[in-house]
Amino acid sequence: MTVFPVALSHHALFDDSKSIASGDAMTTPFAALSLNSPSCRPSPRNEGETVVKAVVNPAQLHPQKRTLTRVPSMPEAARTTDRYYFFGWPVQYTRLIELAKKSGYPPQQCADEYTMFDGLLYVERVSGYKWAYPTLGVVEPGCEEYALSAQAPFPGEKVMPMITVFTNSRTLADRRPTVQQMQRLLQIFDYREPKWYKDARPREDFSLYCM
Repeated sequence: MTVFPVALSHHALFDDSKSIASGDAMTTPFAALSLNSPSCRPSPRNEGETVVKAVVNPAQLHPQKRTLTRVPSMPEAARTTDRYYFFGWPVQYTRLIELAKKSGYPPQQCADEYTMFDGLLYVERVSGYKWAYPTLGVVEPGCEEYALSAQAPFPGEKVMPMITVFTNSRTLADRRPTVQQMQRLLQIFDYREPKWYKDARPREDFSLYCM
């Protein structure tokens, strides 16, 4: 097995290139958390594609919840695996679909039924961040409630659906939420702390996520 070394002691900061608040000064590169890019190229994006940015009103934020401004280091296990790691939240898709139903927008994929696609659109609209993707992570202690019954690609593991906001792929290193976008994402996910999770799929299947 090929081992891809990665610096684990570095704490990367969120992207500030599109930040609204003038007080944000987050310029640390993401390279310290990056692995080599996958052999396939990421899916092309329309250069004209835009997503409406959500403006954060500090008064709307939970007064007892701190703002997440730094990314925690990846687990030590990232040193000895050739699989990617995802930063985000385990999810139950029914929860996101419920939020989409309450958003006031009609279903976009099916005429009379809300789907996970509508749930993702909800995340984009509310957070102002367009690089959130549905992925599959390896279930860790404390995440059993999100485990799927389907067989995992690797023996002895369980798979869970998750929403990923960025990965340790060097190719995708520029896709990071701003601090303000991250705060909106925290609100969507009930202020659960996002974490690093190992990709449940083998490295060669990374392209299936169409990031």
